[in-house]
Amino acid sequence: MSADMVTFYIVLTGILAGTGLVMLTLAVVADRPVADAIRIESTKPRRLGGPKLWGMIFANSILSIAMIYGATALPGAPLFYEGPAVWWRVLLEVAGILVLYDFVYYLAHRFLLHGPIKPLYRVHVLHHTASPPRAQDSLWVHPVETFIGLALMIGSTWVVGPVHLWSFAAMFAIYSFMNVVIHGGLEFRGPWRFIGYMARKHDTHHKSMKHGNYASITPLFDKLFGTAQ
Repeated sequence: MSADMVTFYIVLTGILAGTGLVMLTLAVVADRPVADAIRIESTKPRRLGGPKLWGMIFANSILSIAMIYGATALPGAPLFYEGPAVWWRVLLEVAGILVLYDFVYYLAHRFLLHGPIKPLYRVHVLHHTASPPRAQDSLWVHPVETFIGLALMIGSTWVVGPVHLWSFAAMFAIYSFMNVVIHGGLEFRGPWRFIGYMARKHDTHHKSMKHGNYASITPLFDKLFGTAQ
C-alpha cells in the first residue's frame, strides 16, 4: 500500500470519527436549554430511544464502515487515482459526485422509498418514526436503506471517476456531515444558514410519508421537480 493510501485511510477514519462526534454533540445539545433559540420544533417527548435506537445505530455504523472500507480497498476498482492533486479538478470531482448522488438519491427516495414498492416503503417508514428528527436518527434506518444510500454514493463516485483520493475524502466528509446535521433539529444561522435551511426542510419531510423535500445535499432537485415544501 502506498504512502498516499495509508494517509487516505487515516483521513477517512478521522472523517468517520469526526462525524460520530458531531452526531453525539448534536444529540446531547438539541433538547437542552442552550439550543432553545435555534431549535426547529419545541421539545416534545420522543418515543424513540434506549437500547433499540442505539443498537440500530451500532449496526448501521458497522455496515457503513464495512461498505466504505470495502469499496475503497477493492483491487482494481476504478474509483481513485493517486499523485499530485490539482485543486480545480478536485473541486469539480467533488461537485460532480455530490450533484449526481443528490439526483439519484432524490429519485430513489421519492419513487422507491416513498413509492408504490411496498417492501421498500415499509423499510423507509422505520426512519419516519423519528419525529421530530435528531442527529442520532441519521442512523435510525433499516440496514437495507443504509445499503441503498451508500451504494448510490459509491456508484456516483464510480460514474464520475476515477477521482483523486482527496476528492473522495472531501466528498465523503460533506456527505457524512450533511446526513447528520439535516437531522439535527437545529436551524443554524449566520454562515451556517444553509445547513439550518436544509435541516428545516428535512424536519418537514419527517412529519409525514407524504411530504416532499426528498434531496439531502441541496434543495436543487426538489425545487426543479416541484417537491420543495
